Amino acid sequence: VDNLKKILLSNAPIKTENGIDWESEATLDSRIVKELKKNATRFKWNSTFEKILLTGCTGLLGVNLLAELLAKTNSYVYCLVRARVKNKEICVNPYDIIRGALKDYRLWKLSKPNVSRIIPVLGDLSKPFLGLTEEDFYRLGESIDLIYHNGAQVNSVLPYSALKPTNVLGTQQVLLLASINRCKPVVFISTLSVFNMFSDRVSEEAVMNVANLNTLKGYPSSKRVAEVLVQEAKKLGLPVLVVRPGTISGNSSTGGTNINQYINKLIVGIIQMQYAPQVDAVLQMVPADVVAQFCLELASDHQNFGKSFHVCHGELTLDNLVTQLRK
Repeated sequence: VDNLKKILLSNAPIKTENGIDWESEATLDSRIVKELKKNATRFKWNSTFEKILLTGCTGLLGVNLLAELLAKTNSYVYCLVRARVKNKEICVNPYDIIRGALKDYRLWKLSKPNVSRIIPVLGDLSKPFLGLTEEDFYRLGESIDLIYHNGAQVNSVLPYSALKPTNVLGTQQVLLLASINRCKPVVFISTLSVFNMFSDRVSEEAVMNVANLNTLKGYPSSKRVAEVLVQEAKKLGLPVLVVRPGTISGNSSTGGTNINQYINKLIVGIIQMQYAPQVDAVLQMVPADVVAQFCLELASDHQNFGKSFHVCHGELTLDNLVTQLRK
């Protein structure tokens, strides 16, 4: 505790990784460029999306996206799920992983009538071809009509280099999948933390670049690089819709949430200690189901592709939260 106190009182700058060539990090894979130059001009919008790929389907937002897609569309939802391996053998059925997430977040009852439309895809965002064989990857690219790229490794401590395989290279693989055979629109879930709140103008119209990335910590810098990649793919003709949520809280109807999330740990700590920090902080919280509904609503209108949208509650402060807890 004494060491932590010294660090906090020292006003020392946040340590970041040096020597990273950010321009290189944010350069599209040449295969994506080649495929988009070949296929983007032939793209035509479908009135409906029969087969949708969803990444990050077992996290707080992802599982709410899955529940909304099952409830409000007739689409088959291909869910990319990372294998759980023991002694080099898959020890859990991927469908059971998805079902477990729906139950954990109290969405199973809502989703159960439509779970026959869930198609698990065993893979890994951090691996080439999303952890699939090249043949299966290209077959998946021929099948799907729309991609919700929500998957990411969320960690406030790890450096950029540790998060790059999933958050940056994984996005490259998703963009490659979207560009092969025929272009598939992509709904990319980013975060408001891609902005440096001290120097960037926070705007939906902001053009992402790699300037001053050394001032951001690992997670937001990895998501910002991913956004630049998405932006470059958009310039080449890929239909892309970017959604930047604020802090995502539990489902507004069921209360299902990630109890290990920072904001929830903060609330629990305030209740247990009966003390709260006195800081002028805007929490920008928004329920996971509201973000999911917003994503589906935006994706239903093709005129929204090519744009970015923020989803947050700009009036909720820590003081407001503490006042509600006292009640």
